[in-house]
Amino acid sequence: MECGVGFLNPMPCESEIQGMYSNYYNREDGIGYTAYPTDLVTTALDCLLWDIVKRHARSASRLLDVGCAYGARVGFFASRGLKASGVDMSEEAVTYGRQKWRLDLRASRFEDMISNEAFDVITMIDFIEHTLPSSWAIKTKQLTRQGSLVVILTPDFDCYADYGGAWTGYRTSFEHIIFYNRQALASILRSHGFEIVMATNVRSPPTVTDNPSDSSKTAS
Repeated sequence: MECGVGFLNPMPCESEIQGMYSNYYNREDGIGYTAYPTDLVTTALDCLLWDIVKRHARSASRLLDVGCAYGARVGFFASRGLKASGVDMSEEAVTYGRQKWRLDLRASRFEDMISNEAFDVITMIDFIEHTLPSSWAIKTKQLTRQGSLVVILTPDFDCYADYGGAWTGYRTSFEHIIFYNRQALASILRSHGFEIVMATNVRSPPTVTDNPSDSSKTAS
């Protein structure tokens, strides 16, 4: 707890992590989802994300949604004028989104993704707790440039002190291999050259720092 990080023990290897995402959005073995929503429905979270993104993005800004599932959030941002795309390890989910809504989705590990251009915005919603710590940060840095915005949503490990064994997302979601508190996550991001411009959780109001720098900018 003192380091602000909790992790699954034993930690799965990369091949085991990839194996968790076979039909991840339509499983019944306690990993993933039994019936993940397959419609382009706007959620309250999407609207909250848009309030953050629209201050930074311009029309035709390039946005990448990491862990995009069937692509509902990609469609949401595309409908608002962004050049939105998504990446997900689930071939089944990506194929569905491509065929049904003709979205720009890629079936790949985020860490293996190749792009010839940097993204103006990257959203990582409930993603980083599924993957090894340094790999996603390194790749995010590669896919961004000065002034890019990265928005991260992930469970706060400090919640364990409040809920303990009653926190079912921590106790039973075995595809969640690592948890960070805000301080630990900020430390990782800064070590890769990101500047923290906003950090908040459900227990506190947003804290915003207006301090332009040459680093990519991250909201976590």
